[in-house]
Amino acid sequence: MGFHRPQVKEAAKAAIRQAHPSPRWITLLFFLLVWGVPGALMLLAARPLLNLAALAAAGVPEHPLYRYTASVSGGLFSLLFFLSVLVTLFCVVLTYGYLSYGLKLWRGQETGWRDLFCGIPQAGRVLLLTLEIFLFSLLWAVLGAILLTIGVLILNTVSFLLAALSYQLGQLFLELLSLAASVGFMVFFYSRVLRYALAYYILLDQPRYRASEALDASKDLMVGHRWTFFVLLLSFLGWFLLGSLLCSAAGLLCQQLLPSGSVGLALITWLLTSLCTLPLTLWLVPYLACSCAGFYEAVAQNPGPASGFPPRPEESDPERRSRGGFDGDYRPGDYRGPDLPI
Repeated sequence: MGFHRPQVKEAAKAAIRQAHPSPRWITLLFFLLVWGVPGALMLLAARPLLNLAALAAAGVPEHPLYRYTASVSGGLFSLLFFLSVLVTLFCVVLTYGYLSYGLKLWRGQETGWRDLFCGIPQAGRVLLLTLEIFLFSLLWAVLGAILLTIGVLILNTVSFLLAALSYQLGQLFLELLSLAASVGFMVFFYSRVLRYALAYYILLDQPRYRASEALDASKDLMVGHRWTFFVLLLSFLGWFLLGSLLCSAAGLLCQQLLPSGSVGLALITWLLTSLCTLPLTLWLVPYLACSCAGFYEAVAQNPGPASGFPPRPEESDPERRSRGGFDGDYRPGDYRGPDLPI
């Protein structure tokens, strides 16, 4: 038994086509809430500071507006910091809601814009889980950086000894092993971080779980499945590269059409690149979210012997087979998605 990535992706596209309202509209609303509203608030709060910078650049420090804005600049910076924290927390909760939307989309359940706000009642656990994931990821990154630094020092020593015999041989040895050390760091870091990939889905199915319990359950479920999930994410790389090419083409077009000193160059470039990539983004993001939800369902139905959870119930038990969960304390939500050969 295994995870069939092409069939899961095809099932995700079928679920998107059948969904109502269209996932593109829900994704557009999600982006407006995550980027548009916070961006407008931050711009409104930062406007006095922008005026202050403009007056300072114009060389009019005696202007009354300059003196007033300078006197309250400390409070404005504090307000901006407070707003940035609130915006970050708001975006985390909405992202959790979008994952819930993707999971419902995969399961064929009724979906709507209200799914984006499903994380508000349990915002504390969502934020705590996010904080734990961030801290653990940071610790693994620091540990990996320390190991990488030690490796580079050893490589430099060996390269110096080889350079005494042959300079070209020493340089080639250093370049090859430096590349290997960098790849090793990335493999080490992502192999650690990918263990937390299913924590939000587990919290969605088990809202009474503590953040640490959801994290532990995710680590157990991802045993033996990290490479599979990495390949699933990697299969979307081409679409993201296409989006980057569209952004680059739009940016080059703006540079050719507008003078280099144009005040609105940055704004027009941002608007044009957003419009060029918007259709692709509104299709790709729900496609990725639904495919990741399909991966979670496949792993949750068949955790494997290394996960620490009981195996999938016997096919002879129709009641347990219809639930599609674990024969234990941890049980995902009722599975209503496409039939997959897992």
